[in-house]
Amino acid sequence: WSVQAIDAAFSGSELSETKTINPAISLSVKQYQLLDVSVYPNPVNNDFVNIVSPLSETKQIHMYDLQGRTIISKNMTGNRLNVSNVSNGVYLLKVIIGAKQKIVKLIIN
Repeated sequence: WSVQAIDAAFSGSELSETKTINPAISLSVKQYQLLDVSVYPNPVNNDFVNIVSPLSETKQIHMYDLQGRTIISKNMTGNRLNVSNVSNGVYLLKVIIGAKQKIVKLIIN
């Protein structure tokens, strides 16, 4: 693909150079695969939430409020996350294991 600036008469401007664009090269974000994980109970009525996956690797846990502030950021090897210090509300819980991730809306009562 080539791009060149044009003037009001729709002719190529002598002051602009032609730029060639390679569509095979693009900006991208890291691709994650969807993680098979269960988060329960949801809503949370006690001090713990269970985060269970068939994968046995360490889990990266990130909990955000709806303004995007980080509430919890930690690595877990077990299945229980203590949320006793988290205020009641709605949160986004991101679980990452290896190259797989899942984001779950979590309600704490």
